[in-house]
Amino acid sequence: MSDSAVVARELRKTYTRAGSTFHAVDGISFEFPSSGVYGLLGPNGAGKSTTLEMIAGLRKPDGGSIRVLGLDPFTDRGAITRRVSIQPQKAALFQHQTVLELLQTWAAFYPDARKADEVVETLDLGQSAHTRVAKLSGGQTQRLLIGASIISSPDVLILDEPSAGLDPNARDDLWRVIRSEGARGATVILSTHSMEEAEALCEFLVIVNEGTIVASGTPHGLISEYVTGSEIYFDISRTRFGELQEHPEVMETATSIAGTDSGSRTAVIVETSHSDRFLERLMGSPLAADVQNLKMGSAGLDSVFRKVAGRELDDEGRVSDR
Repeated sequence: MSDSAVVARELRKTYTRAGSTFHAVDGISFEFPSSGVYGLLGPNGAGKSTTLEMIAGLRKPDGGSIRVLGLDPFTDRGAITRRVSIQPQKAALFQHQTVLELLQTWAAFYPDARKADEVVETLDLGQSAHTRVAKLSGGQTQRLLIGASIISSPDVLILDEPSAGLDPNARDDLWRVIRSEGARGATVILSTHSMEEAEALCEFLVIVNEGTIVASGTPHGLISEYVTGSEIYFDISRTRFGELQEHPEVMETATSIAGTDSGSRTAVIVETSHSDRFLERLMGSPLAADVQNLKMGSAGLDSVFRKVAGRELDDEGRVSDR
């Protein structure tokens, strides 16, 4: 018997749209060990949410198998509900309860739940403890959803975009909570569009696109496998971007180049193993006068994601269509 908390084998889920079959999840296999934080990444529509719902027993697979804590999450729903918790992106909450009342209600469903006031303190909701849910801000509501998901001390904790709507300080506090859940022995499955969040928290990543796994491994291992150097960022006029791509002397040292149009300008990301040489040739070319906002950084998971999932990242490090 596997020691892993979650084991998927050739997992499939299909839907019918306008008379045609759509494979939301198309034969994926993966394992997440007992304890630790693991990431499920992918662009919108890649199959992440469907996979998470099958892990939680909210959807029945059409093929393959999924075992969570040795159980079938769909047919053993009662046992799974006591040991698996999911924080969705959105959920219907009792709007007229206060934060503390709602968490006390949630705790009453579980025999070994944490105390509601401890969860309030953990998620820095003290000032909102006696505020009705209907009056909460988006960030406070997000923290409350996470509080409701951890109050049962679950063996498997599923978090779907947990830091959405949080300011940097609240996000850092949330990261501390997620790490502590993994450290106490829970298997935390994190779905996120933030490559920074995935790199900071996850021990192992599974990247999906169009229902299939396109890459998996540790963050460091994926970066080592797919990234060959530094990244250079700048913007240039859209017409000049075409000239840049066809400029042999400048492009000779570029491993890859991607551009995202914004009005009359194009935001450019160049990966290169010879950053000094690329910059010297770029700034010595006729294109130099049109280059703005030039900066350089180390390539990371965002670069990996672009290569394996065919997507760009916006200014906040979130995935967007190319």
